[in-house]
Amino acid sequence: MDANDVLPIILVGFGSSPPGGAVEEALIRAGVEVRRADDLDSVRGCLEQLPDATLVVFATSPIAAEALDAARRTMHGTPVIVVVEHADFSEYYDFMERGVVGYFESSEPPSMISSAAVQAQRCAGAF
Repeated sequence: MDANDVLPIILVGFGSSPPGGAVEEALIRAGVEVRRADDLDSVRGCLEQLPDATLVVFATSPIAAEALDAARRTMHGTPVIVVVEHADFSEYYDFMERGVVGYFESSEPPSMISSAAVQAQRCAGAF
């Protein structure tokens, strides 16, 4: 599977934040289509169209919790990567218990976050 085989990655709740723009640019450079969803209706619409896509969710977004719940309810268990302002182990464990497959601080290199999103999708598709 190469970048052309990867479904679009859905960025959730980043709005115009710098981490979202940087992650989006890294994904585009890797040849991945990116969709943005900044409200819950957009998240649900993207998941209906692309149930096997991966979500990258900005944890400080007001729709972050609802986006995680929507992803968990998809037939295939949509892979989710969470981006936070500052890492916190109790928060990390809470997210992992909710099925999140990746957890990054917004200060991490965008290429690392985008690579994790693509890899999460590839791993999910392998099962």
